Amino acid sequence: PSVVRLLSARRAPPEGRPYSSATIKHGGVVIAFVFLQTAPHRGDPATFVARIPEVEEVHRVAGEDCYIVRVRVANTEELGCLVRDKIERIKSVSSTRTTLVLKTLKEKKPVAGTSRALRR
Repeated sequence: PSVVRLLSARRAPPEGRPYSSATIKHGGVVIAFVFLQTAPHRGDPATFVARIPEVEEVHRVAGEDCYIVRVRVANTEELGCLVRDKIERIKSVSSTRTTLVLKTLKEKKPVAGTSRALRR
């Protein structure tokens, strides 16, 4: 099952109000990172995850998790459905952990020509 962790949850929200889905929204959407662990010898989930329309990025990582996936959805209910009904149903995904983005401080667009250099 997925665990939702709120970044910077130690700080109180503005005016002492609890966090809500409206607080977490960025331009009408919710951005989240889903950390995937995979079962050995059950295939590579990256191809399947990358085909999901709500997925913006898929990164193979070293460490406790195998992949970090950035997703963008309309609300937290959609996020739950995405993780439960699409990502967790991929046979090679053994567990997920989800972190919501509260505020994006910097979002960088790729520099022209970098994708070609990365393919080498």
